[in-house]
Amino acid sequence: MTVRALPGGHDAVRPYLLTQFLTDLGPSETKLTERNTKRIKKSFPIAREQEILWADAVFGTRSHGLVLTDTGVFLKDGPSGDDDKEDAKDDGLGYFYLRWENFNPARISHKKGNPTLDGAFFLDAEMFRPFAMACVRINNRRVRAYKAARTAAKGTALLAPHAPIRSVCRSSAKASFEWCLDEDNDYRFLDAGGTPKILEVPFEQYDAVLERMRKLIAGGHVPTVSDTQLSGILVKCGSYSYIQAVNLARTGKIPLVRYNERTGSVICDDEKGLGWHLGLWLRKRMGFGAGTLNMSSGHTQAITELVSEGLALGSLAQAQAGKDEQTLAKENMANMVADRVVSTAGYSLGSTGARVLFSTLGAAAGPLGMIAGLALGDACGKASIEALSMAKELFIEPETKIVGRLLGGVLANIAFEYALTPTEHTLLHEMLGHVNPAILQTLGATLQQTQNQETEIRKFVIPMVEAIRKA
Repeated sequence: MTVRALPGGHDAVRPYLLTQFLTDLGPSETKLTERNTKRIKKSFPIAREQEILWADAVFGTRSHGLVLTDTGVFLKDGPSGDDDKEDAKDDGLGYFYLRWENFNPARISHKKGNPTLDGAFFLDAEMFRPFAMACVRINNRRVRAYKAARTAAKGTALLAPHAPIRSVCRSSAKASFEWCLDEDNDYRFLDAGGTPKILEVPFEQYDAVLERMRKLIAGGHVPTVSDTQLSGILVKCGSYSYIQAVNLARTGKIPLVRYNERTGSVICDDEKGLGWHLGLWLRKRMGFGAGTLNMSSGHTQAITELVSEGLALGSLAQAQAGKDEQTLAKENMANMVADRVVSTAGYSLGSTGARVLFSTLGAAAGPLGMIAGLALGDACGKASIEALSMAKELFIEPETKIVGRLLGGVLANIAFEYALTPTEHTLLHEMLGHVNPAILQTLGATLQQTQNQETEIRKFVIPMVEAIRKA
């Protein structure tokens, strides 16, 4: 098995969505001084390499709030200032790290003015209300655009029951949209009668592509269409992200869907659209098994060996080798993990449910946080642990808990990006649970020193996820 990273043309999203939030929320509620920035990155926690652009944070024994960075949004719910007591029983919704390319504002809403995440109420309602209202306004703009387009499109071929869909899935909204234009800057995807095909794009690119389509129509570059309101019909918000589509297409198992490694694009050769085919493939995987994953002692031993040996090999290589050798060691480790899982596990992966779940984000944070908290041990240094045990009133959380939360937040995004099924989640947790604690200690120590914390976590987790998906 050859493990490939995301295509070189994939950029960290500098998203239109982030611009909308920054415009809507106004100046940062918390002054982003050097001191505050350090406190935010430590207590939320946020990977060291990310740039904080906006924050509304409460610092204390249970620091919480909202932070927007160049990479994602961090939501850490907790009691309001008046309820910030050690014996408080309700910790709120907890910690969520949502990368911009994985974030759909539809997750955040309100009930009777009280902000919600996936339908559950935030404990500190006042703090999260402005962000929730911003999400609602974004969603309302999308709904209004679609309704106006349906009204304007009555009686046209654009509203035909089976109007052809042209899916374009490239690494950015700019790249996706430019692929739709010919040499004269005209929209080039037309059916046999000259009617524009509906353009389906990854959900994180939707807002930016919709705005581009409006301008294209206004400039007279969309054949047979002159009403800019029709952009709400012409652009379809996909049910997938670009990274999800790449990771699913790379399996090579989805009919009529393929990944072009040279261009970094996902191609669908059917007018039902990419979302339809990705959804169908995931739904079919529900039939591969039933119930939870049961592992015999032999399977457990095999996983223990392959994880310990593979990660130890990777750690040794990282300690002793240069950049090229590190990359090679990582690939060798991933190859070994995949081969050993397939040859020694002796069972087919099952699934109790398979769909692209927004709720997947955050689902894995608890188990991994617990594993990390128990296994990191002295990775943070004895002096730090002793200081924390002696001064419980310190306004910081134990470092093992912070590192565990950071690990869990990144893992939750990886699980979403690979659209892991529940059974794949189970196997991943089994593999993590059998990682030699010494390796987790090494990872913890690395995270204390590196300026690329999320990158290091991804190097640790993705080979296992790739192996599971391969199996």
